[in-house]
Amino acid sequence: MVASRHPESWGNSAADAIYLDMQDQPAMAEATRGIGAAFVLWPAGVGPIAKTTIPLLQALEAAGCRRVVFLSVFGAGTLKFLPHVAVERWLADSSLDHTILRAGYFMQNLSTTHRVDVCEHNEIFIPAGGGHLAMVDTRDIAEVACHELLTPTKPRATYELTGADTINFHEAAEVFSQVLDHPIAYRAPSLWAFARRWRTRDVDRTLLAFMLVEYAVTRLDRSGRVSPDLEQLLGRKPRKLADFVRDHRDLFAAAPPA
Repeated sequence: MVASRHPESWGNSAADAIYLDMQDQPAMAEATRGIGAAFVLWPAGVGPIAKTTIPLLQALEAAGCRRVVFLSVFGAGTLKFLPHVAVERWLADSSLDHTILRAGYFMQNLSTTHRVDVCEHNEIFIPAGGGHLAMVDTRDIAEVACHELLTPTKPRATYELTGADTINFHEAAEVFSQVLDHPIAYRAPSLWAFARRWRTRDVDRTLLAFMLVEYAVTRLDRSGRVSPDLEQLLGRKPRKLADFVRDHRDLFAAAPPA
């Protein structure tokens, strides 16, 4: 079952869809009724975690849910200012069995949030400086999440999910250029220049603030550590960035040769 603010958009899906708005308390109570296990994340742009994700978890616990898989963020174990830390603490004090997935930087950020810059400007426009990331494909994360929902390895566990390689965005741009067969440049703007461009795109301020924090940490080269957890859980190597770009080449087709 899928919970969505727009359940009608799932009409052709194999999954049943129900209405859920994380800012609508009565909707939370209705959507969580009878749910035994749930995958929970903090969706971009819905508002502060304390007013959305934690109330949803409280509703799940009150409804008798037994297990939660929570998508957290890489670094939540040490960077206590990250908003996901509040959810991890809440889960630790709750009655719920849970798996926390501290995921690294999504490759899919480049085909969704930052796709417009690749397609319209032939560039990756991210204020990460020369900082490194162990980028991870969300398909690998989803495989782990499904396993932990259906056949969890432990009642309570925390895993760090990263790719197998640590690269910076200069190197990522080279991968894009090779796979797409035309130049993609990496622009490393200041945090201010990045915020200025994004404020013209009607982006939710909560999401923009999170991106600024995320990339400020990356600029300090604090996000490039590789974890073995994903490979151990899947029994195979994580997907590489070149695999991701190749598999999603059609999403970047709008980018003309320079």
